[in-house]
Amino acid sequence: MALRYLIFQILACFIIVLAIIMPFSNAQLIIPTKNGLVSGKTIITNDRTQFAYFGIPYAQPPINELRFKPPVPVKSWNGVLNATQCQYTCPQRLPLDFYTEPNSLASKTSEDCLYLNIFTSNPSRAGNMSVLFYIHGGGYRGGSGARWGGQILAAHEDIVVVTINYRIGILGFMTSGEEDIAKRAILANNGLKDQSLALQWVKDNIENFGALTVQQLISLQNIQRPNNIALSFPVADASTIREALHTAIPAGRFHKVSIMMGTTLNDGYFGLLGLPNPGSVAQGIPRQGFIAITNNAFPFASQRVKLSIQYQYTNWSNFNSPISNRDQYGELFNDFVFAIPNEYYAEQFSRYVPTFNYIFAHRTSGTYRPAYLKVVHTMEVPYVFGYPVDNPAGFPTTFNAEEQELSRHIMSYWGSFIRNGNPTDLNSPITWLKYTQDTRQHLWIAPNFRITSNHFATQTAFWNQYLPQIAMQRTHATVTPANRTTPIKPHSSESVYMIPTFVLSGLSGLLLIIAVILFCKMNRAKRVYVN
Repeated sequence: MALRYLIFQILACFIIVLAIIMPFSNAQLIIPTKNGLVSGKTIITNDRTQFAYFGIPYAQPPINELRFKPPVPVKSWNGVLNATQCQYTCPQRLPLDFYTEPNSLASKTSEDCLYLNIFTSNPSRAGNMSVLFYIHGGGYRGGSGARWGGQILAAHEDIVVVTINYRIGILGFMTSGEEDIAKRAILANNGLKDQSLALQWVKDNIENFGALTVQQLISLQNIQRPNNIALSFPVADASTIREALHTAIPAGRFHKVSIMMGTTLNDGYFGLLGLPNPGSVAQGIPRQGFIAITNNAFPFASQRVKLSIQYQYTNWSNFNSPISNRDQYGELFNDFVFAIPNEYYAEQFSRYVPTFNYIFAHRTSGTYRPAYLKVVHTMEVPYVFGYPVDNPAGFPTTFNAEEQELSRHIMSYWGSFIRNGNPTDLNSPITWLKYTQDTRQHLWIAPNFRITSNHFATQTAFWNQYLPQIAMQRTHATVTPANRTTPIKPHSSESVYMIPTFVLSGLSGLLLIIAVILFCKMNRAKRVYVN
């Protein structure tokens, strides 16, 4: 009898404890916003509890009469919004697996897609954390805010991570094109306006999710004011973008905050996937195919310029090898679209603000990507989000112990930059030095971290100095290209070959957007950063 009574007392105490704990836990999951209450879910990562809020609307669905219109702030709702699963990806012409990992959450599309996701370890006003506002890449044609989960990075660095959807393709960037902007039936850059409205929603609500109070948040409406930000996109529209990147940045007309930017070692190799018959690329590109492809890639260039490019990007010791020609085209695309524009903007930014540049040089051991793509575009992103440390279920890549440690270092560098604008890893012997016009230093990100200088000196000289000289020559005299083994000494030149710059404006993806849309100071010198 006594034993039965003891068991009854234990059960009663257990029920009382549950009654006390459960309401607290549920209350912690329910967060007030200016539009209404939201209820999230808990995620356990590395024995730490994180709170995730998926699919919070920041705008009214851009459908029917709101299609092709600037976003309209979301209306308030009654009750508690269930924010426990990601919402739809914005429609895109490309297959979802082109810009999203196979088997990811971003598997459905709908025009009703203007939602954001929040990851935090302390969803309360006492959190006092900095914020990473992540804008997905995809060339404004594809991608999804649901591609990357922010819970591991948020836990490792004690920050709040926000990811968003925004309209892409024709729904986000088509314009009717009338010269008089006031008469345009379809305004340009609605996708950028989506991003701006999402930033505004974060400004108004993020403190309740554990972040510092945002004192000043740069939005696209500030672009015509002093100390403004310029955004890059091929369509100029004075109502949204007053000035393009390639003129605003050299003149210093951008918001003066620290800049982090960089590329992977073989960023542009993804261009091989866009070639005719991409399934045969693994076997290489015949010499005549290489010549035809490079000619078609520069339709407005003179024959002299085309020949110079083909000369520079030929391995003359093995010029008939299909494998060599394939890899050389990958190098051409990498330099033209990513490396050279990145170097140009890093040089311009460094004239005004602390600038940190990196080269991610490690090919993931268990990647699903073909070997010929090497260290391809976005290969560093899983490391930033901590996937090697706690690989989410369904992610199609595996990581080894060395890559887990690499990810921890990367999260530390990124986390400190998000908090104070200075990328520092106390557990690494390597200090990330600033990029300057004199040193052109990069952090070489691989298991053997190091600092490298003038890594792209030869390529920069070719595109920014040699080719402009060739392009300006009007005679038909034969011009001998610079010796491949003798780099031309790079220097700051105002006569920069701007084609790579214009291409970057259309293809800027993940980390250059971080650099440009970095937005502004929070309490205690904290910042919210945009990728």
